[in-house]
Amino acid sequence: MQLLQSIKQYIEKRDTIFVFPSETASRFWLKRSFSFTHRRTLSRERFISWDHFKKTTFKYSPPGLQPANEEVRTLFLHHLLEENREKSFFRSIIPREYAEYSLLQITALRKILPCLNRISDIPRLGQGIEADKKKDLLLLLDKYLEFLEAGRLFEPGYQKPCLEVNNLNYLLFYPEILADFHYLNRKGWLSNHPEIKIISLTDEAPGPELKLTSFENSEEELNRVLLKIGALLDDQVDPAEIAISAPDLEELESRLLLLSRLHEVPLQIHQSKPLLRYPQARLFSDMKRCIDSGFSIESLKALLLNRAVPWKKEELNRKLIRFAVYYRVFRNYTTPGVKIDLWQENINKALASSEPQGGFETADIREIAGYFKRLKNNLEAIAASVDFTDLKERLLSFSDSFLSTADFNEDELKVFQFSLKALNELITASGCCNSRRFFSPFAIWIAYLEEKPYAPVDLPPGIAVYPYRLAAGICPRYHFIINACQSATEYIIRPYPFLNIHEEYSLADILSTGEYDLSAPFIRLYSLSGEEVSFSYARKSFSGNSLPPALFVTSGAISNFSEKDEERLTDPYCVERALWSKEQVARPKRLYHGQLQGLHRAVKTSLKVKSLNLWHTPLGQEQRSVISRRLRYRDGYLVISPSSLEQYDNCAFNFLLDRGLSMEEESYLPESWEARETGNILHEIYRCFYQWVIERGGYLERDHFILYHGQLKDTTHGVLESYGRNQPLPLFPLWREKCRNIEDLALALLEVDMKKLPEQRIIDVEKLLTVPLKPESRKVKLAGRIDRITVNSKGMGVVDYKKSKTPKSRDIFEVRPTSFQIPFYILLLAASGKKIDWAAYYSMEEKKYIMVLDNEPELQEYAGRNLAETIEGMIENIENGDFTMATTANKINCRFCPYPGICRHNFILG
Repeated sequence: MQLLQSIKQYIEKRDTIFVFPSETASRFWLKRSFSFTHRRTLSRERFISWDHFKKTTFKYSPPGLQPANEEVRTLFLHHLLEENREKSFFRSIIPREYAEYSLLQITALRKILPCLNRISDIPRLGQGIEADKKKDLLLLLDKYLEFLEAGRLFEPGYQKPCLEVNNLNYLLFYPEILADFHYLNRKGWLSNHPEIKIISLTDEAPGPELKLTSFENSEEELNRVLLKIGALLDDQVDPAEIAISAPDLEELESRLLLLSRLHEVPLQIHQSKPLLRYPQARLFSDMKRCIDSGFSIESLKALLLNRAVPWKKEELNRKLIRFAVYYRVFRNYTTPGVKIDLWQENINKALASSEPQGGFETADIREIAGYFKRLKNNLEAIAASVDFTDLKERLLSFSDSFLSTADFNEDELKVFQFSLKALNELITASGCCNSRRFFSPFAIWIAYLEEKPYAPVDLPPGIAVYPYRLAAGICPRYHFIINACQSATEYIIRPYPFLNIHEEYSLADILSTGEYDLSAPFIRLYSLSGEEVSFSYARKSFSGNSLPPALFVTSGAISNFSEKDEERLTDPYCVERALWSKEQVARPKRLYHGQLQGLHRAVKTSLKVKSLNLWHTPLGQEQRSVISRRLRYRDGYLVISPSSLEQYDNCAFNFLLDRGLSMEEESYLPESWEARETGNILHEIYRCFYQWVIERGGYLERDHFILYHGQLKDTTHGVLESYGRNQPLPLFPLWREKCRNIEDLALALLEVDMKKLPEQRIIDVEKLLTVPLKPESRKVKLAGRIDRITVNSKGMGVVDYKKSKTPKSRDIFEVRPTSFQIPFYILLLAASGKKIDWAAYYSMEEKKYIMVLDNEPELQEYAGRNLAETIEGMIENIENGDFTMATTANKINCRFCPYPGICRHNFILG
């Protein structure tokens, strides 16, 4: 390798500096040089990266001027695009109709600023670029130059630097892969310099023949590579002698880390990420979301329930979110000309309530109100910061008031502090902006954090994993280049980023852009970056179908991976699966730690004989006594209602968890409106109206329809008004629409009654009946609330209102009924001396009656027997502690069950 020979040749010449493509390569060769030079010390300054070389040798002529950096460019563009949002002076790069969204272009424009002066390379009257676009770019350049002059700044990319080598010689390795070398080296400015010697890829002897292994999918590729690395580690290969380079590492990282843990291959990921990917920095963007969204419940959940941030009052945070969920505080909002403070409205409503609601006492609500006010005031003050220094002071004040930063661990604290350090960079940059005022320093800082890279400094020991291109030029013993497909390894430099592809193509002869495709040089360099280099890719990656790089296709160097049985059985997981499948394979020589842990846990849980198995086994005596006490009222009675009977009959285990153990999952998901609320309101409207009818004699007569209609309308308005005063409401537009819908449904029942049940007499509404079962010693009562009892020409009947799902006759009268409500009511009324001749459901949504029983005594008797047997079976099973799922497994309906995580019925095999 020419690089290695050059270091050996010049290592003793102290005036020779070695320049590598990256900081990673320079550090690698500094350490590696000790192994073949026999030197005990080497100067760090002699092994430098290309970026460090430019920083120390490139000198610019303007005296007293400071170079522009990313922070300065960011502030310039924020100010400029805010102006464009108001005045719209750009025409093409930001069309006038999109001027309001000018700030969305800040990332694209920041990329072109350092090389925008290259627009002079394009002929004034040449083809290939629209006149309006060129005018906009020239205007942008003029405004940027004015800004630089006013701030005594200069853009390094706009000036040709002088090279000051200070009597030193430089060996520059593989410059053809450097993004800016081609442009800087025009006319041989660097390659012809007497103190610079270039070692290029063409100087290297041909390496091993290129080979690319093709895998069916990325999962298979990662598993095979990790198995091979694991075998190398088992053979005592030094982990420092193994490296992985991965194009699109960000996409692979989570899966790669998971599989590496399974295969017990420790990895060390050398990957920077935008700061806001870290939860400690995302805290700040969550703060902005709260302000921008009117303190929406979703934004507050993201902020206050972030467990990676140590809040001083975590329990109060959760209490505030529960309050918002219960009272449906979705967000503050604005209607035309009016600001609606939904938070304050609901806090006032909660404080005015005579009885606690949602589990919140008055003291709790006062505490929540005070805490939310302080939180809101602090966040609004941060958003209103006048400059970056003011912003920093307010952020520190917020941190002192609400966060316990001492509870951050070391890595978390570094991320938090790095975010504030980025704010210091903007404070420094704003000093170069000629006292310009910025519209929203907080929003600018958040946008800056969104793209600010951060890489953890203290990485755990393991196999080094690098993003593609970062480690080109290193030379470990084993180097695996994974995910090396065409799209991921393609690297084309665009020296004129302000041109689109079509413009570049039409100007290709003038601008000579063809030489900037660095895809093949990087593959060539990677083929030399290790004693044994393995390229691989997956035909179906995690992002979709993939193709191999053109260089491998043209050289015919692609081979499909074909797993042999002996290779498959080197994977302990494959062996484990084979053994569980009863294949005739030898037992593995070793198991991974994770497999052993899993086996030990299985022995203690899934493989262990269960002491309590509710799939097959009733409760024991002690447990039975506890549940029996919890199911009975204070008077010692077990009360069975139609709903509890249907719940037990559908799934006894669900009944146990709900009514026996009172299990309820705490939810942080707000419901804008629940169907049962509409049903509850309509029930109350019907109760009030028909009670009024009963007080007037109970008769519904067609001649009085207008009177009834007016009364029902007044009743509806009264119930809705009372509900609105006392209950949590959705957003006003939705509540208004719900009121209209409820009024329509309420009035519809009267019209249906006049047509289908004329001349009826209402006997009772919302009638609660209770019947003790014999013998009295069992202490069991049947109880039910009947919506309406009425008499017409067919005799006495019961009516039950249904909001959504309405049972059919077959649900009541089949061999295994699923609905017991109507037979239950008939039984209760029979016990009080009333004989029922007919029964019907009224479907609120369908606005019609559904007759389920119409003077059919035999059917009624059959349903009664079914009901009696089911009730007796339920009582007997509860007394015996039998809540096993097996008793009702053939009819369990799990669709709306809230306990799937506990029950896991669908995973039980027997």
